[in-house]
Amino acid sequence: MQYLAVLLLLILLTLANDSPVVAKTIFGNGTTSAFPFTDKRLLGPNTDPGSATNVKTFGAVGDGVTDDTAAITAAIAAIASANGGLLYFPPGIYLISSQISGISNLEIACNNATITTNVVVTRALFYFTKTTNTYVHGCKFDQAQPRLPVYSDRTQAVVGVAILFDPGSSNIRIIGNAFTNLYTNALFFYHAETYVEVASNTFTSPQANQNIELEHMHTVTFGGRFDVHDNTFVNAPPLAQNINAGCIFFGNTVGSVNVSNNSFDYCGRSYFPSGSHPVATVDFYTSHENVTLNDNIATNNMWQFARVGSAWPAEIGGNTISRGPNASSSQLISIEGTAINFGLARSGSENIDVHDNTLMEDYPSGASTGIGAASYDYATPIKNLRIHNNSLVGFGFAALVSGVMEGVSIDHNQLTGASGNIISVSFNNHCCALTADHGVTEAQSRITGISITDNYLSSTGNSNSIQVNLEFDPAYIGTVGDITIERNVIKVDSPSVAAGIFARGPLPGAPAGQIFIRSNKVTNFSNSFYLQNWDRATIIGNDTWNISGADLYQERINTPIVGTTETKTVRPSGR
Repeated sequence: MQYLAVLLLLILLTLANDSPVVAKTIFGNGTTSAFPFTDKRLLGPNTDPGSATNVKTFGAVGDGVTDDTAAITAAIAAIASANGGLLYFPPGIYLISSQISGISNLEIACNNATITTNVVVTRALFYFTKTTNTYVHGCKFDQAQPRLPVYSDRTQAVVGVAILFDPGSSNIRIIGNAFTNLYTNALFFYHAETYVEVASNTFTSPQANQNIELEHMHTVTFGGRFDVHDNTFVNAPPLAQNINAGCIFFGNTVGSVNVSNNSFDYCGRSYFPSGSHPVATVDFYTSHENVTLNDNIATNNMWQFARVGSAWPAEIGGNTISRGPNASSSQLISIEGTAINFGLARSGSENIDVHDNTLMEDYPSGASTGIGAASYDYATPIKNLRIHNNSLVGFGFAALVSGVMEGVSIDHNQLTGASGNIISVSFNNHCCALTADHGVTEAQSRITGISITDNYLSSTGNSNSIQVNLEFDPAYIGTVGDITIERNVIKVDSPSVAAGIFARGPLPGAPAGQIFIRSNKVTNFSNSFYLQNWDRATIIGNDTWNISGADLYQERINTPIVGTTETKTVRPSGR
């Protein structure tokens, strides 16, 4: 019986090897998916191309002067007649003057080969639509930005892309390539689906000369699984913060998106000073689900490192982030609850975990923000947001949460700020009035479940270190739930004229919940606690040092404060 079993196994393996298509390939990230190429067909430098279709067989010259468009097109046509195969570029520089259409079941491999152009190609050098199973690896794409006219018209059709995938394209791998001299986009995915992997590539751009339509990767409406990992993105230092390339842009994705273990330098652009379209280093604009943004290194960010809009859920963890010289002071990590519009699958942002990130800042005014979250319509609150175990150095606002929110925890962070409110929770979203365009009024909205606990805060400025402010003109009239501030260590290097904890409720506006201030340690402020406009307040078990004014300032508190005099210890000056 054992002999028969072994014989049967050998027969099955022989049949599999004779099959023209191998159905399983293991992707670099461990995912198994249908893909028609075996490992022996994958080429690298100085590897025998075997039975691949060599573009030089069809007349390509590869001298960087001769137009090789027709030869490459003929080679692809030959592969199409065989229902797919490998297109091989031997060493050389291959010039393309017009768009080349890709096919299904196409692998493109290069051996020390560069693919470039001398014109602004309509759409892309390689264009795929309604194709499946595309694998591009080992190639260099020179997009020739310094040699081409400045791109300036955002209204025109997509032009100058290296590789573009239009609707219906699926199962795509872009591995181990170099994209240089960015013109508009290196990779553009429009309504792609099923699976995309972009890994181990290098994306570089010279100093940009435009402020629109410039991202290394641009994705609009994706459904499936999208993995971007182990890539390097490097832009030359920009002329200004609004003239630069974004690195990765996603608009409206369904399924999952993972961006991990990449490195970024000088990415992103601001809208200031000339009103250009701002783009984060990694930009999740509008509706997304199952977002992972982990273990990346991003230096010299020119605007935000990450903008995450309407994501359910999202994890942003283990990233190391710093701001570039003369960059925008906008938050480096931004969570946004966008309005319900454009037929988006998601609105608001919910179940967001921001953890174990290191953010570094030396913005001269101290007015910059590290981690921010905001809602813009009463129908799209921030829900179940946790900011924890992060280290932030040098920010005016280390953590800033604003608008309407239901469940926010800011805990176990180490926050060292130059000045400003190191932690701030407010109804004012610092840009514009919240709207009621989608069926929920301000009176029907909620600010509930706010917890600020176990943080270490140290600053050099004269602002309230922890600030909760729900009173604006006019005062907030929605529902306010309980707010807890406890077990925080709060200090300033030299005596400050501000308060360690400042909490202003919405009275006489909305019925306010209770605020709890418990077991905090506060040092070197004018007031330890400054409270106004609350229905109920409990202050108990706190420890304070070197408070120059009244330890507690309070006004308009409806229910007496509990436990202040019995449990609080005021240390003498000099301790």
